[in-house]
Amino acid sequence: MKKRTSVWFVSLAALLVFGFSPSVPAADYPVKPVQLIVPYSPGGSLDRTARIIAKHAEKYLGQKVVVVNRTGASGSVGFTAIAQAKPEGYVLGMGATPLIQHHLLLEGVTYTYKSFTPVVMCSYDNNTFTVKAGSPIDKPWKEFLAYMKAHPNEIPIGLGGHWSSLDLARAAFELATGTSFRRVQFKGGAKAVASVLGGHTMATTAYQDEIYDHVKLGKLRILTFMSEKRMANFPDVPTMKELGYDVVMGVWRGVIAPNGLPDDVKKKVIEAFDKTIKDPALKADFEKGKVPYVYKNAEEFGKIRAQGHEKITKIVQTIKARSK
Repeated sequence: MKKRTSVWFVSLAALLVFGFSPSVPAADYPVKPVQLIVPYSPGGSLDRTARIIAKHAEKYLGQKVVVVNRTGASGSVGFTAIAQAKPEGYVLGMGATPLIQHHLLLEGVTYTYKSFTPVVMCSYDNNTFTVKAGSPIDKPWKEFLAYMKAHPNEIPIGLGGHWSSLDLARAAFELATGTSFRRVQFKGGAKAVASVLGGHTMATTAYQDEIYDHVKLGKLRILTFMSEKRMANFPDVPTMKELGYDVVMGVWRGVIAPNGLPDDVKKKVIEAFDKTIKDPALKADFEKGKVPYVYKNAEEFGKIRAQGHEKITKIVQTIKARSK
């Protein structure tokens, strides 16, 4: 009996040393830090949004929230990691519009928007069409169009990844205006904007929070917003609709989780991040960072994703039909 007891204690010690940990009841969630995966590079709009959320979510979760950038393959590496994470609540992610379109445009992508549980939506930002100040395409609208049509496939445009939301906005812009650019892909919107500032490309379809300071400093100029109405921060910039084109493109951003979370964990996650996004201190940080604030609860967020999928599917079908 004594020998068996000794063996039992040795075995237990070995299990503890080599990584065994008893399962923690979901009711105790969370008992360790939570990862928040961002599928794009540091410095971009989704990354900056995530870091603001992580900072304020710790108050409501009672645990540290660690932002982890899992980049590659136009964001699909990160989104795949979120979709395939163990549904325990310790790996969450930042979702954005591109996860809707990836299975339609990228080979090998197996997830759809239905592969993720919506937690809360925090932002919506419309695409711009922005050019480098003083470049050959920094012209009044009609002159810009004439120049572009005289130089098809020549003008380099900086985009945040192959078939990212910036790239899809570029495609919608080209289809509407009859123009065509030379696509230059980068890992995220921040690097695409940097390419325009550095003169490596001449234009981008980046969001206003990524270009705001550069526009105010006169380094970039927004020719138009792909929005329903003019933006408060740039009231003098016309929309595509005002220019005669029915082009409205943008990106929603929000917290998502892998499907299959236990009900009590799911409830705690949704409650914590819902409170986070409603926190006045977070709203103030969004305003400082020029992140457009739009709150939608989990149910509303789910409906927006479904509506977006329907719209984007039609755009992709048009793109593919015209490319044949």
